[in-house]
Amino acid sequence: MLLLLHPFLLSTSTSSSFISSLTKVTTVSSLVTTFSTSLSPIKKDPLSNIGCTVGLPDHSDIYTWKCTLVGPEDSPYKGGIFQLYIKFKKNFPMEGPEVIFDTPIYHMNINPVAGNQPLGHCCVSTVNFWTPDTSIEDLLTSIFGLFYVAN
Repeated sequence: MLLLLHPFLLSTSTSSSFISSLTKVTTVSSLVTTFSTSLSPIKKDPLSNIGCTVGLPDHSDIYTWKCTLVGPEDSPYKGGIFQLYIKFKKNFPMEGPEVIFDTPIYHMNINPVAGNQPLGHCCVSTVNFWTPDTSIEDLLTSIFGLFYVAN
């Protein structure tokens, strides 16, 4: 990227303000790229092997994704349709997202009451041991695995 600065912008007071806003734009731009890179393959192949769809409920908020999971046939959640939100933090992918079930579900890894965590907060090992290399597909597969085995 080539950046040309007008001499006016090189004064100390103006330049620090400009650089600060430029840094914010660059950070948001790189987040949009990261999110687009993560969401594109899921939208093309919606993880049909785990019955999952993903989308943005509000296109102005790239930090919140809405997912729909279908309960697997050979589990106690057979036939259920479960909606959840994945809420990304501002420093994603350095820190893992928060997963919150919108659909009420009885499961030991999902908070049934409001307390320290929000109602529906999902405790999944993929988030607890998150690394920047962890993919959203890995996260969704782990959440789907909770339908079979609690951890």
